Amino acid sequence: MLTRFDTERVLAQLFQERRELDRQIAELESSALETGRVNGPQFIIMCMHCKRILDPVDDRWRRSAAHAHPAYPVSHGLCPECLHTHYSDSL
Repeated sequence: MLTRFDTERVLAQLFQERRELDRQIAELESSALETGRVNGPQFIIMCMHCKRILDPVDDRWRRSAAHAHPAYPVSHGLCPECLHTHYSDSL
């Protein structure tokens, strides 16, 4: 059977571990904000016509697939040039 002293010691240890976890979470969230990876999976946005990829760092569309990473799913979008070329009559 736990004594009151044992219970207080265990609770103090749990609170200390919780504070450490909260500190680590805050550090990870800060790092995520700095790298642009926030809340959930990152998506690679690829133009559905020309297949260029949107660079999340500077919001420019690039022909290089250097940003492609197999861990990130692809979401199709539409670059400004293809929007104008293929859908200017609809705008």
